[in-house]
Amino acid sequence: MQSKEQGGFPVRFQTVKIENPSGSNIIIGEVHNLKTVQEIHQQLLQVRPGIQFGLTYIEASRPNVVKYSGTDEALVHLARINACKIGASSVFILFLDNDFPIHAMEAIKGVPNVSEIYCATPNPVEVIVNQSEKGRSLMGLVDDYSSVGEKTAAVEKIY
Repeated sequence: MQSKEQGGFPVRFQTVKIENPSGSNIIIGEVHNLKTVQEIHQQLLQVRPGIQFGLTYIEASRPNVVKYSGTDEALVHLARINACKIGASSVFILFLDNDFPIHAMEAIKGVPNVSEIYCATPNPVEVIVNQSEKGRSLMGLVDDYSSVGEKTAAVEKIY
């Protein structure tokens, strides 16, 4: 880690707990422009009729605001709350109900300029962010809880 005098910024990691009281599916990823998020919105509408979602995007350029859209007001509200808590540029957050995230993932992967998908899960999620003097960046996340041990082969044999 460089000192401030050497041109670096101090690194301060923080965890941000994602609020998800109803256990909706969450997809968190990174894109590089607002148009891409508009394309994600359009692709999600093609996944299936009546899809319910809330989508946010944290702008990377001034004025660095949270943009949002969706088909369900409660999910949009939830996405907005969590986007403001994360505060890291270029991050999108999607809350999804009444469909499986695998279907939305295929639609999102088909959109150009989606650079990263960090998770697609209904599990409890904590986002790890770096706070510097310049701003925040998403470094990774914790999906669900730590392992509590190994199950027996007889119970959990896959094949």
